Amino acid sequence: MRDVEQRLSNAYKLIEELNEKLRRAGGSSSGRSTVAQMLQKLREQLNTEFERYRCDTEDAVKRTLAEMKMRLDQRLRENQLLQEERDRLEDMLAKIKGELNQIQSQVSYSSFEHFQNISSCHV
Repeated sequence: MRDVEQRLSNAYKLIEELNEKLRRAGGSSSGRSTVAQMLQKLREQLNTEFERYRCDTEDAVKRTLAEMKMRLDQRLRENQLLQEERDRLEDMLAKIKGELNQIQSQVSYSSFEHFQNISSCHV
C-alpha cells in the first residue's frame, strides 16, 4: 500500500509541475499546444497509476480472502475433529456407565443374597 501511496504522491507532484508549466506558458499558441500535450501525458499517467492501484487492491483483496478461506477451512477441520472426539468420549462414557450399573447390580444382588443367608442362619 505504501508503494501505491508513493505513486499517487508522484502523480500529484506531476500535476503541480504541469500546472506550473501552464502558468509559465501563459496563453501563447505554442504554449497551448504544449499544455494539451502535457495534459494528455498527465491523463495517461493517472490512468496508468489508477490501473496499478486497482490491480494492487484487487490482489490484496484476493490474498486476504484466500487467507480467510484457509483459516476457515482449518477451523472447520478442527471443529470436525473435536466433534468426532466428543462423540467417541460420549460413547466411552455411556459404556462405562453401563458397566458401572452392571457392577452395582451385581453388588446389590450379592449383598441381598448375603443378607438372606445371614437371616436364614438366625431363624
